[in-house]
Amino acid sequence: MKHFVLIFSLLAAGLTTSQSGFAIDLKKEFKKLVDKEKQKLEEQKKKEQEKKKEEERLKEEAKKKAVAPAAAPQPASVNPDEKMKGAWTKLPNATNGCSSGLYMNKLSPKFWEMSGRITSCFMLSLLDLQTLEKLAGAAVFSSGPHKPGAINFNSTKSFGNYNKKFVDWAVQNAIPGEKDVGFRAATYQIYVDYLQNNVEWFLATIYALDVNPEKFARLQKAYRDALASPNGVSSPEGLLSGMLKGLPQDAASPGVVGFWVRRAIDGTDGSFKLGLEKLVSTYTPERLAAVKAKSLERPR
Repeated sequence: MKHFVLIFSLLAAGLTTSQSGFAIDLKKEFKKLVDKEKQKLEEQKKKEQEKKKEEERLKEEAKKKAVAPAAAPQPASVNPDEKMKGAWTKLPNATNGCSSGLYMNKLSPKFWEMSGRITSCFMLSLLDLQTLEKLAGAAVFSSGPHKPGAINFNSTKSFGNYNKKFVDWAVQNAIPGEKDVGFRAATYQIYVDYLQNNVEWFLATIYALDVNPEKFARLQKAYRDALASPNGVSSPEGLLSGMLKGLPQDAASPGVVGFWVRRAIDGTDGSFKLGLEKLVSTYTPERLAAVKAKSLERPR
């Protein structure tokens, strides 16, 4: 800066190339200093741009780590069919497999009104997350608050996003009675006593939502907006219960609707629907038409 002040002062005093060769030298020096200063500014700007790019790269990496699914587990050497058959036969003795408390700790025959979360907790007492992931060769969840051995239903800002690859695997492998006629006969009463009511309820609900696409879209938007709000979602059922007018009585449980809203958001609703249809078609195919009819009953 001192050099610039001196040069500008001399030039301002009226020195020109016609008056003095000294002025020519000053102009040369001035140009050198200007060029040098420009170079410094360009280098500084380049460093700042590189720093910004690095910061953005680190942010993206952190973001990906936060939402990316865990590395896919390797498929287990154990036959998945054997594990699934074992889980089916033990279903009457299923208990709460989640660390968080439920209002029921044991399955009851013909029980109604199990939410998706309650159902998953009982299933986890038969096959835990780590075992399921080894069998499937895929992570159960693609993102969300759940960790291996620790299902977290208390998060108000996120929920467990199912990994579609895992769900598609389950649809193909979790119903051994579909192909094994003998096993189907052996587990028929287990299905009727412990699963039929809720399988049909879940199916009737998604059928009803499918024929009310505008309402289904509004429910998803309300859920997304609530998750993004400062307070998040403390009670999915409470959030959705006032928005179910117009749905049939057997398709208007806030807990079941909440399950399908979350599945629509994470993109696995179609896969879960297919799996439930396979269950009904395997054990009580004559009931499928009746379940579909429930979705068209007079609204509540």
